[in-house]
Amino acid sequence: MYEMTFDAERALLSVTKTGFWSMADLRAFTGAFLTLDRDLRRQHPRYRIFADCRAYSVQSAEVSQAYTEIFDDISTYHQGRFAIVVPSALARMQAQRAMPHAIVNVFTDPDEAMQWLDEPAAA
Repeated sequence: MYEMTFDAERALLSVTKTGFWSMADLRAFTGAFLTLDRDLRRQHPRYRIFADCRAYSVQSAEVSQAYTEIFDDISTYHQGRFAIVVPSALARMQAQRAMPHAIVNVFTDPDEAMQWLDEPAAA
């Protein structure tokens, strides 16, 4: 369902999400993410996130809405860039519409996503 790894040297959290999630799956991910996020921000307040969602299925309306609400909350304090990689242009448009935040960008190419993450952030 998901895997999270952190590269401290690069201050980069890599998240891979796969499959079709239930609300219980989303709650488990959210709990794990929020715990990790709290710990990471102590040492790396502007850490970046690379989310590989190419094998993450289109989710139910309930899961999608809940994820959007959770992300809206996180975006109020998360300072680092967040790159999301999706499998298609349609998925890219849907993700951009669901998460219209300045720190978020959605890509279909993982190399382009990483390049954007590595660019200096605007002051």
